[in-house]
Parts: sequence; structure tokens; C-alpha cells
Amino acid sequence: RTWHPAADQPSPPKRATPLQRHRRIRAGGIAGLLVLATAMWLAWAFERPPAPVPASAPAGTFSAERALHHLERMAGDTPTPIGSAAGDELRDYLMAQLRALDLEVEVQSGVGAHAFEGRAIMAGRAENIVATLPGHASTGRLLLAADYDTPTPPPGTPDDKMSVTASLETARGLSTGQPPRNDIAV
Repeated sequence: RTWHPAADQPSPPKRATPLQRHRRIRAGGIAGLLVLATAMWLAWAFERPPAPVPASAPAGTFSAERALHHLERMAGDTPTPIGSAAGDELRDYLMAQLRALDLEVEVQSGVGAHAFEGRAIMAGRAENIVATLPGHASTGRLLLAADYDTPTPPPGTPDDKMSVTASLETARGLSTGQPPRNDIAV
């Protein structure tokens, strides 16, 4: 056998045909789309909120269905600005709900004022409802705060009534079990 120098040399890389290049690009694109779709599905599956807890849940559990009852009652079509008849009616409803939980309820009255973008000042009678769930060895106080009044132009719910609803349901759940260590003011 005779030696040929070209036989020991690596052969130059073969160039892919246009069809082969197209198939590789297409396969890579499909794989990329599958990875992206899988990542999006996983993000959706793990980041969605939990299902609402039904009203039949144990007494010490926060129930979105029980809270919805309060929200439906408070939402209405009428704004509830401070000092209005609708605001007073809502205050009375909230106080009745808190008293039904055997909480100590007090109303703090005063005058409140708010400047709107430096142009106008709105002032009026303001009332804070403070209901206290006493702690068994209180070293402080936890405050759940929300406002039940609304500005005059938009109707009801957009302001903070969701937070009021959450506070009512939280107070209900906390008042069913052992007293908390610290006082809780709602």
C-alpha cells in the first residue's frame, strides 16, 4: 500500500444544503416554541390565585364567599362620602356586624380634610369605627385599617370597600378561636 498525504488530512466540512439548513432552523423554532409554551403554562399554573373558600369552611377559616356577602351589601350604586346619609347607613351596618362578633366597638368623630392636586380642599365630619378583639397577654396592638367612605363622583366599591370586607371576615375568623396574644383593632 502506498502512502498518500491527502488521505491523512481531515476532509473539509461538508456544507449543508439549503433544504437541510431550513429543516434545522424549523426544528429549532418548534423546539423553542414548545419550551416557551411550557414555561408560560407553568407560570400560569403556579401563579394563579387559590380557589375561593366556600361559606361552609370551618369557622376560623377566611371564606371569600362569606366576605362576598358583606361586599354585596356595601357596594351599592350610591356613593358613601363622609357625612352623607348613605355613609351613616354603612357605618351603622359595620357597627352591627362588629358587635355581632362580641367586639368592643367605638366611634371616633372628628373633622377631616383632604387637598386634591393642590386645587380644592374637601373637609367634613369623619368617623372612625374601631372594634377591638382583646388579646390574652397584650403587649401591643395590631391594626387592620380600611376606609368605608367613597368620593362623591364614582359609586361605591372602587375605593376601599374590598379591604373593609376583608377586615370584617378576618375579624370574624379571629373571634371564633382562642384569643390572640395581642389586641387586634379592626
